[in-house]
Amino acid sequence: MLPFWVAALTAFREHRYADCVILLLPQLETGLRLLFTTVNKCPNRLLTAESSSLYTTFDEMLTKQLNDKDINQLPLILGEPSMEFLWDFLNHQEGPRVRDHLSHGEINLNEFPREIANQILAFSVTLLCRFSEEHTAIEPLISCASCYRSRFHPIARLKKQVLECMKSISSWPELPIVPEEQIQEIPGLERSAETSPCISMTTEILSQLQHHLPQNCYILDDLMNNLLSEK
Repeated sequence: MLPFWVAALTAFREHRYADCVILLLPQLETGLRLLFTTVNKCPNRLLTAESSSLYTTFDEMLTKQLNDKDINQLPLILGEPSMEFLWDFLNHQEGPRVRDHLSHGEINLNEFPREIANQILAFSVTLLCRFSEEHTAIEPLISCASCYRSRFHPIARLKKQVLECMKSISSWPELPIVPEEQIQEIPGLERSAETSPCISMTTEILSQLQHHLPQNCYILDDLMNNLLSEK
């Protein structure tokens, strides 16, 4: 497969990023399929496209369980950062879903993002070298890959939205004080026993989100304390 790797690297250097990824994805899938069948001891699933049976795809390799309900060993071998990368770039609905969009002709090849090609290329080379003896030269890249965290998982996206919301709130000027009598006149803002479940639920949600925020960040706590003190 060396000619394909050389062609992919050449395409990247020539700024043909879609060509680079089109060449890399089959190599990545084939390499993962070999690893998948090895660690799960199912060499019969190494086959590629056949007229009589389906071949093993990314979708099967990334699942937690095999068809016979046994635990898929591939995630344990690759590690969580690598699995998060694969899910981010291939499967998550909010992610780039590179394979799906390329295979269905849904991407303008002339405008394929360099950043995505760079990530796919770096990950593919890192994965290739992890399971060979020649990886000393790219140890920094391997260390970087081991720290990858999901960007397109729903929890990761929620965390990003919360942080952006907090940044926006912290940049607001001091809000004007509204007289109590005016608050009472606003429909839907009457303070009653019906607000207690809402505040309780909001407190629970914010307490769960707090675990995903920096340790020195207490803005959400301050907001809830203000809300409860005004109740």
